Amino acid sequence: MTPQEFGRIAAIIRDEVLNLSQGELAEKLGASQSAVSRMERGFGTIEYLFALLTFFQSQGIRIPMIFAEPFDKTFLLEQSSMNVDQIMETVKEIKRETAGRLDHVLMLLNTLL
Repeated sequence: MTPQEFGRIAAIIRDEVLNLSQGELAEKLGASQSAVSRMERGFGTIEYLFALLTFFQSQGIRIPMIFAEPFDKTFLLEQSSMNVDQIMETVKEIKRETAGRLDHVLMLLNTLL
């Protein structure tokens, strides 16, 4: 994973999963909005990376799923609010979309553990 790919995923998590603006995330990290912007463009520091991953983990984000290939935000949260019917529908959708790629199914099953 390149720094730019990580930055893109971090932006997705910030915006679509945690519903935070760059400014709001910066405040929670004790950083500047420009530091968040740099990280999301792939130019952050290692200290910021650790702070960001620590914050994500504190918000229930499953850190290994950030680095899963292919990335799928569906599997990020530790506490899945999906019921069995929703999980089965997601499995069927994944099967249709990916022609049965086993890695997606395994990630979904991992959410049940």
